[in-house]
Amino acid sequence: MAQILVAEPNRETRELLELIVSRLGFDPISREISELAGHAELEAAIIEPADPESLRLAQELRAGCPSLPIVFTSIEPQAAHARELDPAAYLLKPFRLSALTETLRGLVTKPARRPGASSG
Repeated sequence: MAQILVAEPNRETRELLELIVSRLGFDPISREISELAGHAELEAAIIEPADPESLRLAQELRAGCPSLPIVFTSIEPQAAHARELDPAAYLLKPFRLSALTETLRGLVTKPARRPGASSG
């Protein structure tokens, strides 16, 4: 299953983003799990660049996985330091959930395996 990193400092917002990712058929991965397991399996990342720790993570991801699609979801307009990381999308909060859904569907190409789906 495609894994999408969710790095959002606000617990309620993070849980909502994780729910959206799950409902799309992807596996949401928290920042803590990602740091322990590495980034090899990630298909995309959703990051709040206004949070210094999340921004640092975005910088590490960009350096280690240059082609990884990063979606910034932020309370702040896009700053120069965010543009330098070349995000695949920048969604200014509050944004429509459909905008995030469309963005993720456009970026993540691996189909998610559904329970009961045949492989043949």
